[in-house]
Amino acid sequence: MKRIIMFFTCIMLLVTYACETPKNNVPDDDLDKPDIQVVVFLHPGIDTIQVGESHHDAGAYVMIDDIELTVHIIENDVNPDVVGIYNVVYEVTYEDQTYRFARIVHVVNTLAPMIRLNPGVDTVIIGTSWEDAGVTVLGNDDVTYTYTVEGTVDIYTIGVYEIVYSTIDEHGNQITVSRFVHVIE
Repeated sequence: MKRIIMFFTCIMLLVTYACETPKNNVPDDDLDKPDIQVVVFLHPGIDTIQVGESHHDAGAYVMIDDIELTVHIIENDVNPDVVGIYNVVYEVTYEDQTYRFARIVHVVNTLAPMIRLNPGVDTVIIGTSWEDAGVTVLGNDDVTYTYTVEGTVDIYTIGVYEIVYSTIDEHGNQITVSRFVHVIE
């Protein structure tokens, strides 16, 4: 018989196992067995990581009737390169009972992409042309980013003009950077 215990965010989970099978399905010698107390301990660890970081499982152990048992990892589907929710599933067997529980690992992307201004000539004499050198957008993943450009430069009017570049990734992380263009005499 297998018992499955899912463990989400707590450090310790207390599960009391009691047989609730009708008497006619239980051998007489099992009716006299006391309840089994199962306590699950997840070692403290980092269970939320940024995409691209490595995950090191901190491990766990189980106390059953005051006996400390080592658990084994039977599944670890954590992919640190893909945003998502993953499971590290542990298993321990005690007196012909198998207990399973899981650590939940979140791989997140909360870092905005970086925008780097490409080198360019940003001070021009009135009446001469200005060419936007653009930007390079770098993220912490293999995605190609697009960006928007806001602002204009009036090459016939002296002043300082702001050109704003913006990008947002699929996780909602947004960043902007500005280029200032000077039109002088």
